[in-house]
Amino acid sequence: MAPLYPRQPGANIMQVIVEESLEAPGGIAVHPSRGYIFWVESYLERKIERATLSGKNRTVLTTGLNRPRDITIDYTTDLLYWVELLQGSITRMDMNGNNRELIYRSVQTWFWSITVFQDYLMMTDQNNGAQLNQKRIVIVNKTTGALLKNIKLPENQVPYDLVMYDESIQTPGVSPCTGHNCGDICIPENNKALCLCRIGYQLMSDGLTCQANGTLIKPQFVYSIGVGLWEYPLNFPERNLSHINLNSDSDLFHLDTTSTFTALAFDVYASRMYLADTSKRKISTWDLTTFRETLTDFIRGIDNVHGMSVDWLNSNLYWTEKDHGYISVSNLNAKNQAILVKRDDNPRSIAVDPLRSVMYWVEERQRLGIVTTTGIFKANMDGTNINVIVSTGLNTVNGLVIDFDEQRIYWADSTLDSISSAKFDGTSQQLVVSDPGSHLYGITVYKDYVIWTDQRGRYTGIHAGEKLTGQRVKGFIHPNAGVDPYDVITYDYTQQPLGNGTDIRPCARNNGGCEQLCLPTPGSKTCSCGLGYTLMSDGVNCRSTFNLEDNFLLAADVGRRQIFQIGLDGQIVSAINISSINYPRSVTFDSATGIIYWLDYDGLVWMIKKININGSNEGILHTFRSGARPQRLVVASPFPKLFYTDTGNDVLGVMELDGTNHTEIINQTREPRDIEFDPQERKIYWTDWGGSSGSNPRRSIEKANMDGTGSTVIISTDIIWPNGLALDVTGRRLYWCDGYVGTIYGADLDGQNRVTIYTDPNPFSSLYYTLSLDDQYFYYADFYDNNIRRVSRTSNLRDNIGPRVFGSVLDVHAYKRNVTEFTDDEPPMLTCPGDMTLSTPLGQSMVTASWIVAPIKDNSGADVLVSHSITSPANLTIGVTYATITATDIFDNTAICRFTITVKDKEKPVMTCPQDIDVTATKGRSQAFVNWTVPTPTDNSGGQIQFTQSRQPPEWLDQGSYVAQITATDPSGNTAQCHVQIKVTVLTCPRKFPLHTRFKDPSCPNYYGSVCAVICDFGYERVGSSVWTCEIAGAQNVPYWDGSKEVSCNEITTTTVKNVKPGVNNAQGSPGESTGASSDAATIGGIIGGLLAVVLIAVIAFLIAKKMDILPKRRGTPHARYVPDSGVQLEVGAVGGVPPAAHTMKTENYYQDVGQGIVNPVYGQIPAALSAKEQEANATGFSDLQQENHYEKLHLPATEELPAYEDVMKGTTNTEA
Repeated sequence: MAPLYPRQPGANIMQVIVEESLEAPGGIAVHPSRGYIFWVESYLERKIERATLSGKNRTVLTTGLNRPRDITIDYTTDLLYWVELLQGSITRMDMNGNNRELIYRSVQTWFWSITVFQDYLMMTDQNNGAQLNQKRIVIVNKTTGALLKNIKLPENQVPYDLVMYDESIQTPGVSPCTGHNCGDICIPENNKALCLCRIGYQLMSDGLTCQANGTLIKPQFVYSIGVGLWEYPLNFPERNLSHINLNSDSDLFHLDTTSTFTALAFDVYASRMYLADTSKRKISTWDLTTFRETLTDFIRGIDNVHGMSVDWLNSNLYWTEKDHGYISVSNLNAKNQAILVKRDDNPRSIAVDPLRSVMYWVEERQRLGIVTTTGIFKANMDGTNINVIVSTGLNTVNGLVIDFDEQRIYWADSTLDSISSAKFDGTSQQLVVSDPGSHLYGITVYKDYVIWTDQRGRYTGIHAGEKLTGQRVKGFIHPNAGVDPYDVITYDYTQQPLGNGTDIRPCARNNGGCEQLCLPTPGSKTCSCGLGYTLMSDGVNCRSTFNLEDNFLLAADVGRRQIFQIGLDGQIVSAINISSINYPRSVTFDSATGIIYWLDYDGLVWMIKKININGSNEGILHTFRSGARPQRLVVASPFPKLFYTDTGNDVLGVMELDGTNHTEIINQTREPRDIEFDPQERKIYWTDWGGSSGSNPRRSIEKANMDGTGSTVIISTDIIWPNGLALDVTGRRLYWCDGYVGTIYGADLDGQNRVTIYTDPNPFSSLYYTLSLDDQYFYYADFYDNNIRRVSRTSNLRDNIGPRVFGSVLDVHAYKRNVTEFTDDEPPMLTCPGDMTLSTPLGQSMVTASWIVAPIKDNSGADVLVSHSITSPANLTIGVTYATITATDIFDNTAICRFTITVKDKEKPVMTCPQDIDVTATKGRSQAFVNWTVPTPTDNSGGQIQFTQSRQPPEWLDQGSYVAQITATDPSGNTAQCHVQIKVTVLTCPRKFPLHTRFKDPSCPNYYGSVCAVICDFGYERVGSSVWTCEIAGAQNVPYWDGSKEVSCNEITTTTVKNVKPGVNNAQGSPGESTGASSDAATIGGIIGGLLAVVLIAVIAFLIAKKMDILPKRRGTPHARYVPDSGVQLEVGAVGGVPPAAHTMKTENYYQDVGQGIVNPVYGQIPAALSAKEQEANATGFSDLQQENHYEKLHLPATEELPAYEDVMKGTTNTEA
């Protein structure tokens, strides 16, 4: 979506004239005498547009084109000619879009560019038909479209643009710009000269002169190299390298070698940039309208910021602190800051979408030195409704950006060397750019391009690629060695759209009605408060958490722009309710009046301000003179004096507590830092860095009288950076911290008996900046840390005081009443109740705890002030509650006891168990459908219940017994269970058959509703139904086979066969057969002789068969035998002692032509070509001839074999059916 702009030859003098509603502008043509520009759009809206030379009066001339690629003007006829890439066509029309005419077309062309000269049109063709490697220039007649010539180009050369260089093309004429002295660009507009200025300049009132407008040009790419910022113009992806001098700093517009700018953000409508500096632990702002070289501190004392994003609609800044797991927010005056989200992992890059009131961020986790990205997260902009939207395809994601045009998020992965994108809900994840060998870090988008930085990869620098193809189109490798590019941004209005509704700006008017922070949520807003404040019940206003009058620590936090009051037990942090505070450097407290004094800087002058500890009577006490850089304050109690140090003017000063009688009492110091007052001796003590006095600056601790006289150095050796100073008035000792070596020292008030109190475990990675004390602890702040720490004065053990939520604490002041005037140092006698363990009542999430505190006495005999963190009785929830009882006497001696109350939940979750299930399979089903209502457990704790089931309903089950176990476990581990007994019955009919009866398919099921075909054994025929159905009967649902009662299989018998002879139809008498009584004797004799012959043959055959071991092995009576009679009688033998039924079959149906085949009396003819096995299978109805034990299908003993038929012509008979 590159814009259109005019450009002066040989210079970077250009201005955008057409930018909106451009998708993919291609070819462009200019008609200067007519005052028009023409261009083609070849992406979604494929069209040709026209505008004046200033980009105004845009008109669409024609649409519906097929990838128009280039356009040219025939100045002799004022006709437009253009080529369409996919159609291979040349079309013309006049400059108003009329008289459109196709003059040439060829499907074998891929026209890229076109130009006109005299009567000819010349085009570059990138695809010459089937000759894919042969490119050409095509010339046709511009009037007729006749093809005149093809000019083939060398192999593998691809032609692109084409121009005709001839004086006749650009005829001379008079331009309105002739003699018109425009400062930058002159164009003819309506036959008049119009002056335009380059980007970043504005036209003056004379209409000729251009003057820099003092702001960063929009749009612009800005990227950080750690120590500096580089800028590149909007056409960076298409910019010629000749216009960028990589060996100079021509594109560098800020440099600070002491900084490391890791993250950038901007507010385009305020022309302001935000820069996170991890070296200086701060966020700075830069006014881009003035280009002031000096940055302004915005927030200090924040660690390792790797992501920032501005909510430009609701005026908030969001940032991540990776090391602490924080996502924080501040309004754009940095007045109110809050930690929005605390994460176990480390948030990194962040991007906000105020149009939808959501934000996105990346989290990473470090384990064993390996950093991996755990996900890309999405939440409302008030920190609620956190969800991970991308958790796969990630490794080490650094940069994250929102593309508002495409409504997608883009991220850069430095381990996968890739850029990917997804929809706003994390779906439709796509790989956009793959750049092996790189180390991608920052990422931004602009129209068709994605821009990224490469850090320590092959191409260290800034690069651009196309979103659509992922192809890198431009990359600048940074010439300076050791440079680490970080973040990159697109400074342009397109990156911060305004939307079109007031509902997306809930905080824009009067801060949404919120006193401090207004945070948008989808369709609404949330009021929130800064650190140290809590939101009141009205949901709008904020109040300080508490204001103590004793036993507290004051902390001046320049990072959070706040003064905090912290109880010395470190339990609660409260902000002093100050309305105007910018840079609190030092803080002190006057216990006699309850007034807090602090040093503040508004960017122009330093001041001493004051406020009552309850937040009332805020005001300015003193304004310092020019050059001042005050460091510390101290109240000289009980004297109404206020002392300060000033390193800018190298003085110590004093004034009354009302600001009057200001005097600079000592002006011979060099770098005075901290200051303390000794009320007993009425002396002041201060530390001095000594400035730069040659190679041996005088660094010291000194003392003087209250009026500045009697100045004396008490310590001047082994001291480097004496920052904090503390005085123990009662113990008569002086303590200081040395920031350079991270050590706390102590000495007598004259500098003698010097001792080391405590040394930091990492002294050279810390910077002790301030020191205070009470009777139990030393308190100090580390400039490089977010902690306020304390060191025990007795054990030298160190711990933190308060949570780790501070920014950059520059001063702390501890206060305990009468700590310097003790007349009684014995605390009250306090007996602490013992720890308690209670259980919640049935059905309750809370329990009432009661305890008794023994009477508290004090040696003074006076009343003792007793405070309870929890009073008895107390309603307590499940868990551990820490109770504190504090007893204080009139001398502020305090006794504190702490005990715990543990509330346990021993009650199981409650759920209604499903009833046991006894179910019978329905008709036609071998399984039963089983379902039950899943119970919803509840628990007295109200916590989340872990719910499991051993079986998931609904399900289909076979016959049998089952158990479904349902388990509910509450957060305390109490478990409730249900055991659902499931009985499944599948009704089945018995597999019992009448004699010689069986299923045709042995695998036919027998459950209720089954339908099976019935057949008889070989040698038997069926009487009755051939189909059985498994049905049920009676109230008991007794299964039975419907159709089985009428079925029987009866033995088949045949009629006699007379005089069976091979090849003769024995149904007729033999030729010459005698008849009558005279033949009876012969017949009887023949029968007897025949019988003897048959017996003799049978005996011989038997002996031969037995000798050859070919007799069938069988048990019991033969199944069938042949009896030579007047016919052939087939007798089916008894099986199991049951006599067979006899049936007679006609002889003529028993054997046909034995030379051709055999007839089976039950199943019909079997071809002679079949094997015995196949015959048997055909006879029994089996299809699987490979079934090894197929006799079981015949209901025969497994050891018996079914003998094959013998050849009747050989004189043998079949002895087995």
